[in-house]
Amino acid sequence: VNSVQRDYMAGEVSKDLTKRILLPNDIVEAHEAGIIHFHDSDYFAQHMHNCDLVNLEDMLQNGTVISETLIEKPHSFSTACNIATQIIAQVASNQYGGQSISLTHLAPFVQISREKIKREFTAELEEMGCTIPEEKVDAIVEERLRKEITKGVQTIQYQVVTLLTTNGQAPFVTVFMYLNEARDENEKRDLAMIIEETLRQRYIGVKNEEGVWVTPAFPKLIYVLEEDNITPEGKYWYLTELAAKCTAKRMVPDYISEKVMLKNKVDKNG
Repeated sequence: VNSVQRDYMAGEVSKDLTKRILLPNDIVEAHEAGIIHFHDSDYFAQHMHNCDLVNLEDMLQNGTVISETLIEKPHSFSTACNIATQIIAQVASNQYGGQSISLTHLAPFVQISREKIKREFTAELEEMGCTIPEEKVDAIVEERLRKEITKGVQTIQYQVVTLLTTNGQAPFVTVFMYLNEARDENEKRDLAMIIEETLRQRYIGVKNEEGVWVTPAFPKLIYVLEEDNITPEGKYWYLTELAAKCTAKRMVPDYISEKVMLKNKVDKNG
């Protein structure tokens, strides 16, 4: 409540400064006459910006700084998810619009976790003096990896809906799920696991204060339709089926056609 009140009070000051000092008189007069609408004057005095496409890849791969603390490249998928939510919170507290992230930027950390889990499991076997077939080792590693992906995705889901920004709101976050952003087939497979878990958890929902499963407001989900997930013969058709099932119950995700998106693309920046 206090942060919302402070935001409203600061907004009124900003509106006054914007009207009296910052905007030309003709803009103010046109706004008051209803000819135009000057948006977000309650933030204009600080020259805050609106929306962000968050470059998680750069911050996760090369490190970043949060509150004067160096955050280095994470060594597991779950840690990457936790850092991502901290970045989301920082961005949301320094702008007044929404932000978008891509699950593709988290995908490389699945392999990092896979290798870490295998090292740890192999060490456990050596300590116990046990030997099991390599395929059994890989199966157990993948099982543990799935559990870590579940925990990581759950971290993002619950952190986003429980965090409060400086204006007292939950971060307005959109999550982009685009298989063909992956750099290779292995990363694409790992990205598919993240997307699957994200859709599965959204289908389940979160519990409200009365313990009833409800649809969380955030993050918003966008699912990209592409060649290998639009027909029953496609390798990732099962994801589209899960997405449709989720949409029927939770009204998310929204859908984008890769074909149309690329047709309308101007350059590498959009």
